[in-house]
Amino acid sequence: MGVNTDCRDENIGKKSHFQQLKNALLAIKDDILLNEELTAHGYTTTTSRGLRGFMDNWRIDNPTSDGTANDNDEVLFTLWQFCESKTDDELYAYNTDYDSIIAEFQTKIDHYQALIDGGED
Repeated sequence: MGVNTDCRDENIGKKSHFQQLKNALLAIKDDILLNEELTAHGYTTTTSRGLRGFMDNWRIDNPTSDGTANDNDEVLFTLWQFCESKTDDELYAYNTDYDSIIAEFQTKIDHYQALIDGGED
């Protein structure tokens, strides 16, 4: 594949990642995920409560974690602490922060696709 295809595909992956994050925030209050399997930083769980359910399940499975076991444990512990300090409404409100990020990746995807369609791959 060419450089433009690689760049487009990389941006598709990044857009998908941020869309999943947004959906995980929305699922805290909206029924958009029904028993969805979520994976992040080496931990996988099934939840219908998005990020809140993900972090609650992580803590149940890792009750003694203090974030020092490895890099993934540190990230998950820090995220759990962040979520614990926020209400569901506060976490849910973060979903709008991702709209501009997702739109920016879509703009890049469209740009690279236009280059590919124009034969510049």
